[in-house]
Amino acid sequence: MKELSLILSFIILLATGCTKSEEKSSQGAKDYAIVMSNIADVAPLVVHTIQSQSYVLGRIRNNSDTLNSCANYQYISGDTVDIENGNVNLEILFSQCVDFDGALKNGSLLLNISNYFDVDSATCSVILSDFSINNNIFSGTLNLKRKGSNQFEIVANNVNVVIGTRQISYEGSILCTMGTGGDAMLLYDNLLEIEEEGELVDRFGAVFQTIGTGLVRDLSCNWISEGLSELEDVEGDSQILNFGNGFCDNVATVTLAEFEANFAIAQ
Repeated sequence: MKELSLILSFIILLATGCTKSEEKSSQGAKDYAIVMSNIADVAPLVVHTIQSQSYVLGRIRNNSDTLNSCANYQYISGDTVDIENGNVNLEILFSQCVDFDGALKNGSLLLNISNYFDVDSATCSVILSDFSINNNIFSGTLNLKRKGSNQFEIVANNVNVVIGTRQISYEGSILCTMGTGGDAMLLYDNLLEIEEEGELVDRFGAVFQTIGTGLVRDLSCNWISEGLSELEDVEGDSQILNFGNGFCDNVATVTLAEFEANFAIAQ
């Protein structure tokens, strides 16, 4: 009887170890979801803020955008009238406030604007300074460039998310399309569509090449709710991440070989 008990205990420990190993192996997909969600929290607000000269001036005069954000807007330097002859520097400052996308934000987005997004090829560099989303530290630089119409490109440089004592790193190129919605003044009347290609280092140090296709976030929802991403590690093993079919439920599915699991996108 004692021997049977020991055998059963060993089987349980072995099964538990396998489950933990599978969960750790799928960590790349979970960390990718967090990074993409954070970028989708920041980029639309920046694009919307610099949509035109008049909109930027309005935010600076009022020090706020009460329709779209809980942040405080501060002019730093530059000529807001003749921006072609000098960049404009602007700060979007959050003070532990729950923003209009439902995310708790703190810290600063430093914007260096070269022309406004009503001009093709306009650019904006965003430095994340002591910035956090839902208490996870989000740092690095996002370089945004207008490609024409409502499409823009984001180049993510040395982007990191610190969760507890571990760090997720990401670099990549993201092509975004942001609709104007029914009310051009209201950010959260928009859809954000994302195509992505980059490299991710998950919180355990595993390196993945990433390709995201058809990712969609309705900005009235707190999470990416549609699209597929593939993460391939250095050994050629793939994880398939499915964000769903458009239903706003904070749930994604990761498939790795025969292992499949649901998880919360924001965690």
